[in-house]
Amino acid sequence: MQTLIFHNPLAGSGKSGRVCQYVKAELDRHDIPYDITERAADVALSLEQGPTRVIAIGGDGTFNHLINRAVFSNLTLLPISAGTGNDLARVVHGTLHPGKQLEAALFAVPSPMDVWEVNGVRFLEGCGIGFDGVVAHAALRMWKGLSNGMRYVMAVGRHLFTAKKFQARVTADNRICYEGPLFMLSAGNGKFAGGGFKLWPAASLSDGLLDVLLVSRADVRQRILYATMARKGQHVALPGMHYLQVKALHLQADCELLMHTDGEPGQGRDFAFRHAGQLMVQGARPPEMR
Repeated sequence: MQTLIFHNPLAGSGKSGRVCQYVKAELDRHDIPYDITERAADVALSLEQGPTRVIAIGGDGTFNHLINRAVFSNLTLLPISAGTGNDLARVVHGTLHPGKQLEAALFAVPSPMDVWEVNGVRFLEGCGIGFDGVVAHAALRMWKGLSNGMRYVMAVGRHLFTAKKFQARVTADNRICYEGPLFMLSAGNGKFAGGGFKLWPAASLSDGLLDVLLVSRADVRQRILYATMARKGQHVALPGMHYLQVKALHLQADCELLMHTDGEPGQGRDFAFRHAGQLMVQGARPPEMR
């Protein structure tokens, strides 16, 4: 299997360039041949030619860009965190420093990882609609020098008391499971969003299930509790929280809503989620801990 480094030079305000130099040195040390590219089109061409291990250096947006521009049936992904949002790498590698992630994962046995999509857009970690979408859009406009966690916290604080509910119908596995006002819907493949907020504490990358959080109650006190308890995944037991694990999901809203997929912006009022398949992933943490 050939090895290809996919490097986003803009990720992490230049941090990815430094990490890339380390990755090349580590591969050279082990006499592993590789090619390097900054173009997702080159990755797609390599995957068409055969199985490829892609060492992707960047943040969640980098990995999202890759997965939406390449056929992933031949892909083994080894993500290295070098962006402002590193939630996928946090699940796959734990809290290892980027310089240690490749060393720990380079010879790990690849394991399956689910890929999900909403309205034809694929995502690896999570998708947020409503308040979560508003926060993601706001965080993208903030100074890139801040960590993704800090930008997320600041965006939450800015919009926590002004974001509005919307009327929604939610269908899960072909059954209507909720009708009424919603503050937000967040759907996760991994456990984390926003630079370390544990929005989906029961999620697994390979169980074929999408973890869904519906927030229907959103008075001022509830919003503050949600924002403070979500960091450690303690929010799901709060009143007005509905936690589901599903194979398919459909949200219909009464208005246009902001959304994000792995932090990348979008919008709509009708959202259809489905399982899009699996790729292989190499990580420092054992599969049962992801």
